[in-house]
Amino acid sequence: MLGSAKDDPYGKSPKSLGGVTGGVYIALGSRAEVDAGYMRAKAAGAEIVRELSDTEYGSHDFGVRDPEGHIWSFGTYRPQAA
Repeated sequence: MLGSAKDDPYGKSPKSLGGVTGGVYIALGSRAEVDAGYMRAKAAGAEIVRELSDTEYGSHDFGVRDPEGHIWSFGTYRPQAA
């Protein structure tokens, strides 16, 4: 469950703690879905923290920071169990 920050020990946001405390990675099904998500985020004025790019490990992704300081990454990377 994700929710907004509150004033209790379990509801502190990264912003209130002075920095990033973790992040969320959302694996999307295709490059086109990642591109569309990036365009929507940019059009909505999201703070882009990692521009849309291709990684050396084969992912097509980008990252944003939400108003409370959480980092959200979206891409095509789906590691396989060995």
